Amino acid sequence: MRQRYQENFHPSGMMFLTDVTEAKWVERETSPHSRDVDALIPAGYTAHARIFHPAENVEGSPVRWSDVAEWAGRRVHPLMEFLRISTPANGFGTGPAPWKHDPGALHDRDAIELAKFLVGYTGTPEQCFFGVWEGYGYFSVGSAFILSADGGVPLSPPPEIQSAELFECDDWKYYLYGGPLASLGNFFANDRFWGDTPNIWWPADRAWFVMSHYDLDCTYVAGSDECIQNLLQHLSFEVIPIAANAPYGWGQDQINLP
Repeated sequence: MRQRYQENFHPSGMMFLTDVTEAKWVERETSPHSRDVDALIPAGYTAHARIFHPAENVEGSPVRWSDVAEWAGRRVHPLMEFLRISTPANGFGTGPAPWKHDPGALHDRDAIELAKFLVGYTGTPEQCFFGVWEGYGYFSVGSAFILSADGGVPLSPPPEIQSAELFECDDWKYYLYGGPLASLGNFFANDRFWGDTPNIWWPADRAWFVMSHYDLDCTYVAGSDECIQNLLQHLSFEVIPIAANAPYGWGQDQINLP
């Protein structure tokens, strides 16, 4: 059977880049295998922060980590992990947890809000770059189960996906897109097969950098002192400052122990 390809695969307003030259600086300026934030964020930024991905209550409304920690009798601090702050200490958190929480990239509503904030801290908002993890199913031949309308024939990703270069950040590999920051929402506007926030974003002037990998329970943002200070005051996010040499990943919360 002749291979058939998905049409309109790429997000509207975004250019799929088969050459990842614009992302090579990320590979040069990060410290792979360090298990610190500097493995995720290129060197040179003066301030860094964690945006905590909220849980959701039964109505689907966001629940902040600080509220979860209060319910569970746990402590809020820069290295806290959701699994540990949501595990009740003795005498706290009776009954079933009144929320659900899944690790993963930043929720689309929060990604759009973050893009609106960051547009004021770059001189190149029309020229930004977006890294999308290679492991999402829609990039793999046969794994996304996208079928044609005329008989349910499996459709493959377009051929440029198979020939494109990828770039690395801390052992994860990414496809590269380019486009205006205002078009970020188009990554999850097509729920036919897309639905994930880009994992890495930065503008051409590299004024800030966002890392929001699917396997993390938070998003890391780096930028100028002014940018991060104002992000800490943003009412839409639960944010805490963090050092570039702070550890990241599971098992780093040594305060809220089981």
